[in-house]
Amino acid sequence: MSKLKDSRTVEQTQWLKMRDDAKAGKTNSAIRFNNSALTVDGQLCIGMTHNIKLRRYSCTYLQTDGVRDFGGACSWGIEGGSLDGLSDLNLKTIQNGVRTI
Repeated sequence: MSKLKDSRTVEQTQWLKMRDDAKAGKTNSAIRFNNSALTVDGQLCIGMTHNIKLRRYSCTYLQTDGVRDFGGACSWGIEGGSLDGLSDLNLKTIQNGVRTI
């Protein structure tokens, strides 16, 4: 990421740590990393799913400022545009291992 370290959100820092742990071969971190992504605003999307038939991504919940929000649907089009009025998805943070249905 090109941002200065001090300007990262808690979630961006957490995602980078998961990435580093996954690269180091830590299995649990690799699973969490493969099923996570970031929005353009730096929110952490946890429980990512790629629906081939509906051509969209969705997640179980978002984390913002260290607080997880289980409040509703979070979905994005295949190009990363929000379908729910949330921040768009940062497509560079989606992993090949994301669960596909």
